[in-house]
Amino acid sequence: MPNILIADDEPAIAKLCSRLLNDAGHATTSVANGAEALRALEITAYDLVLADIRMPVLDGISLALKVEQAFPRVRFLLMTGHADERARADGMSSLVTGILSKPF
Repeated sequence: MPNILIADDEPAIAKLCSRLLNDAGHATTSVANGAEALRALEITAYDLVLADIRMPVLDGISLALKVEQAFPRVRFLLMTGHADERARADGMSSLVTGILSKPF
């Protein structure tokens, strides 16, 4: 069963993602920002990080760059509801598996 870390500062989005992924047979953990995600990755092995681009403390793009350095085997998906943030992440295809548009 894949283990997925969800990083989103909007509790309703994190809860929705968690519920949908759990229903599909995945194990999930949710955190509220990129710094919490890094701490979680140091404790637990995750197969995938699903992170919002715009978050406090450490945004999703900065988190992706840090995950690439420290945890190179972890796959990464970004999500955003902001077109300008999506454009910022478009050049990261070697690091980020995909970018999901909110709302879903």
